[in-house]
Amino acid sequence: MTIRSALFIAHPGHELRLHHWIEQKRPIVYILTDGSGRKNRSRTRDSRELLERCGAVAGSIFGRFTDRKLYELLLTRDVEPVAEVVRELTAELRKHKTNVVIGDSWELYNPTHDLGRIILDMAVARSGRKIDNYEIADGDVTIELDEAALSRKLAALEDYTSMRKETDAILRREGMSALRFESLRRATPPWAPIRQATYEQFGADRVAAGHYREVIRYGEHFAPFIAALYKATQPTDA
Repeated sequence: MTIRSALFIAHPGHELRLHHWIEQKRPIVYILTDGSGRKNRSRTRDSRELLERCGAVAGSIFGRFTDRKLYELLLTRDVEPVAEVVRELTAELRKHKTNVVIGDSWELYNPTHDLGRIILDMAVARSGRKIDNYEIADGDVTIELDEAALSRKLAALEDYTSMRKETDAILRREGMSALRFESLRRATPPWAPIRQATYEQFGADRVAAGHYREVIRYGEHFAPFIAALYKATQPTDA
């Protein structure tokens, strides 16, 4: 079977936002972290089961880092483990002759989401292929679910117990339309901050609560990490 579509997301559970698209395209799905957060409970098993029910495929990168480990890499500017993900994803896109990729959007809300977007853009650029690159956001493509597809999506949400709190909050805030429509926007890198990163305040709150030891800041940590990552993944003949 030839699979030409790929989904690369930062955390397990993000695939729920594109449940019907996954049913239709049956992509290879790559996930950067295991979604364990500060509670150290991986969500990858739930994601594997969901993908199997949809007929999709789990990729070679599937919960590569714990959230804590990835934060530590950002804080210490240890780029090589992430550079290896860029190289591996680039090779995967070439191997499978991928022509469509979707990933998280750049939003300055969570550094892992933004890092996942950068990794995907880098892999697409280095693949040497013409690939349509989208982010999960309102914009260029909207898929409206019929009642049967919506029912299957709701059942998937019910089965994905480790995401129940988050999905309930989305439904309260945005209503059923958040599930009925699946939207994509063409990715347009390079990305730059247009405001202070929201995750800096979240991080400060979590540090104050004793959950983390240091705040990840865009200027001090994230931007230098990305610069080092670009340098580390340059083609050897460049």
